[in-house]
Amino acid sequence: QFQDPARTLSVVALTNPVLGALTLTGGVGQYSLSQVITTVNDYFGLLICHSLTTGFTPGKTNVQYVAIASASPTTAIITGLDAGTYFVRTAAFDGQPDGFTAFIAEGSVAVT
Repeated sequence: QFQDPARTLSVVALTNPVLGALTLTGGVGQYSLSQVITTVNDYFGLLICHSLTTGFTPGKTNVQYVAIASASPTTAIITGLDAGTYFVRTAAFDGQPDGFTAFIAEGSVAVT
């Protein structure tokens, strides 16, 4: 006698976040990153990948950090690095199963 009425779930179309400028600053054994989010939409966070090889393909093996959503810009400091030139790419993600933006163009930073 106390049954819930039938409910119809609706799915809202979500829009991926849009990334803007990436700023990288090198330091001793680390680099700092600042990624502008130009259109927030359903922004949950940012994947940060790097490699010592230019033209690398971002993937599970080179994810260095997952930054949780914050006001734009999203910032991070990647530490414990050996000296060298690091090539960095980022992608935003949201709550959708396929909710990743394409990785942005590669940036580079010198770590001493």
